Amino acid sequence: MRMKRSVYIVSAILCLTLLISGGLSYIYWSEPLKLNGNSTMSYSDGSEEIVFHLTNSSRTAIKLHEVMLNGKPHEETTIGISIDTGQFVQIGTDNEGIHFFSLEDTVVQPDLTTAQKVESIKKKEGKPIHYGVRLVLDDDVLQQLTLVYSFYGFRVTRTYQL
Repeated sequence: MRMKRSVYIVSAILCLTLLISGGLSYIYWSEPLKLNGNSTMSYSDGSEEIVFHLTNSSRTAIKLHEVMLNGKPHEETTIGISIDTGQFVQIGTDNEGIHFFSLEDTVVQPDLTTAQKVESIKKKEGKPIHYGVRLVLDDDVLQQLTLVYSFYGFRVTRTYQL
């Protein structure tokens, strides 16, 4: 009887360990935040602004904490959201549906299906359609972009080679 109880306890601990490690592996190995191109605007003083288009392929909202360029923190980063418009987030447009927010003020919601996007644009529901991260560059050559974000409550760091 005592041996059976020990086997059950060890089996339960083993199953729980496998479940937890599987969940953590999913969080750290999946890449729910995808970069889908960019748009750039250059200025006469040599600086330029770049918007990297983001898509959240997960089922939960993602909170961006930090953006780093070439391994160094970048302070002048904002998140752009296109609301009730099919236009991607970009600079230099007079589209009133595109708004920029600080990293602390917003999250990247899961991507909508095409039908949901069309329906939201028609109904003017105030739903975010597209997201983008806006960066201001001086003379730096952009080689890598690092995003630090929360996914299911865990902090994850992803580096993208550009």
